[in-house]
Amino acid sequence: MPHGWHIAPHRHPGLLQLLLAEQGGGRAQFDGQERDFAAPALLLLPPAVIHGFTFQPGTDGWVLSLALPWAAELLAEDTLPEAALLLPLEPAALVAHRVPQRFAELAEEFTAHRPGRSAALAAQLRLL
Repeated sequence: MPHGWHIAPHRHPGLLQLLLAEQGGGRAQFDGQERDFAAPALLLLPPAVIHGFTFQPGTDGWVLSLALPWAAELLAEDTLPEAALLLPLEPAALVAHRVPQRFAELAEEFTAHRPGRSAALAAQLRLL
């Protein structure tokens, strides 16, 4: 990792982020409060939340950044959270719901630039 497993506190004003930790763990900082986490875990980071991380070496997973207008449209029936969420995941549920595969499929769809890309990405995101 280029930052020595540490990402200084920052925020993304126009983005909603999801971080899936598949292996490892670390310490997350949300608006000045620190919380330890261990994989598997899902972190949801709303745009206004200042966040930073210190990861254990070897931590692996995915980061998904969604432009706020698109995230709000996808979650039309729900309200975008205002606070960060740290959700420990059961390994069996992670596999049963294909969460890592869904992140990989999103990445593949995003980079492929095929016809129907927007619709395919929206469908994949709703499955998450």
